[in-house]
Amino acid sequence: MKNFTLIIICLISINSYSQKIKGKVFDLETKKPIEKAHIQIGKTLIITDKKGYFSFKQNNKSDHKITISHIAYLTKEIAYGNKKAITIYLKPKAEFLEEVVVKGNKGKNKLGYEVLPQIPNKTHSFASVLYDDKILVFGGDKSYLVEGFKKVIQERPGISILEAIDLARSYVSSYSYSNQLCVFNFKTSKWIIEDITLRKRANHSAAMVGNKIYLLGGKRLTKSKKREYLDEKIEVYDPINKTIEIDNTNPHRAADLQTLVYKDKIYVLGGSVKKKDNGKKYYSNKFHSYNPKNGMWYLLAELPFSEETSSCIIEDVLYFFDGFDNNNNINTMMSLNLATGKLKAQGRMFYDFKQPAITKKEKTIFLFENGKLLTFDTEAKEIKEYRIDLFLFASKIYVQDNFLYILGGYLKTASEVFPQNKFFKVDLRTLSKTKARKYIQL
Repeated sequence: MKNFTLIIICLISINSYSQKIKGKVFDLETKKPIEKAHIQIGKTLIITDKKGYFSFKQNNKSDHKITISHIAYLTKEIAYGNKKAITIYLKPKAEFLEEVVVKGNKGKNKLGYEVLPQIPNKTHSFASVLYDDKILVFGGDKSYLVEGFKKVIQERPGISILEAIDLARSYVSSYSYSNQLCVFNFKTSKWIIEDITLRKRANHSAAMVGNKIYLLGGKRLTKSKKREYLDEKIEVYDPINKTIEIDNTNPHRAADLQTLVYKDKIYVLGGSVKKKDNGKKYYSNKFHSYNPKNGMWYLLAELPFSEETSSCIIEDVLYFFDGFDNNNNINTMMSLNLATGKLKAQGRMFYDFKQPAITKKEKTIFLFENGKLLTFDTEAKEIKEYRIDLFLFASKIYVQDNFLYILGGYLKTASEVFPQNKFFKVDLRTLSKTKARKYIQL
């Protein structure tokens, strides 16, 4: 009888410490669920799903504390005791979400910004245009990438190689491209998702001629999502009738290509055309033009360089900024006069950007990437660099009235890449009240 009682007590004890714990992780400010938050219980790592949910089995008495972390939030450790369900709120890191508005005190060291409504999708490397007091965002890369072994070594210095390899299996990358069209209306300050299905692609480009938007280039994923291939189709979107037509003729197939509109024609240049398993890329030096009126493509020239670049047209001059060639950043700036065909080296940039977001206002060009905003006055030939606490890559920027808008992109750590849905506004009138970190006249 004593032995039987002892067995019952042991079974009850084992059962009490094998219960399933369920949890939810939310943003403290927005109360929205946080996807891909990392839940660490001892040596076990769990990642929250799209709804912020996670669960685990409590197997021993020491499992009463968990650590919750995410790149955009402050890390939190909690003791959950004997609770079977827990709800956790994470506070956003100030550098990502804090609403900062510069009031105008002369000599500010950094530009301020205002946080705007979030994009419906967390994406980067999307195509986009500014049209009719709206920003249209087409598709984009939603992938979450993680190098598990590197992340474990980074977070747990001194861990053994075998333990690191074992823990690294818990970190899994996910690959996904968007097929949605998200539209922000400046008049209503709201985002909507249009009832239309696009091709799932990323690293593509958009150009508007007349009342039609042409989406071309970029990459698509295979069904297994293990390989990427160049997209050969052109989607022609009519924003008035909200229809899409497919054009099968595109001689400039590349990822991260540049498209620009000049005298009612689309100019297409650069981009990567091939990527090996070791990460090495091959680039295009082709410079094409496309006439939407007759559907004809023309090869204008083979440029003396092949690269991924950021480009902008001011009057008759096409400016090339920085670039990425043969896996090496090149911090040069060049110009091509489209009227005369003259190619000219303008000078060197301050930094080796990867592929900065680019836009213009009158004769000033703006470039943004990873906490740096550059302005280039094409008339005075002045380059100024300002700092801003927005550390984003592969985002897009636009100027509307006196404001610069920064949207999307990804955050990058030594071991992870996180797509973002953040949307910010910078008052350009504060540039004169902010110290330029660097300045050069060409």
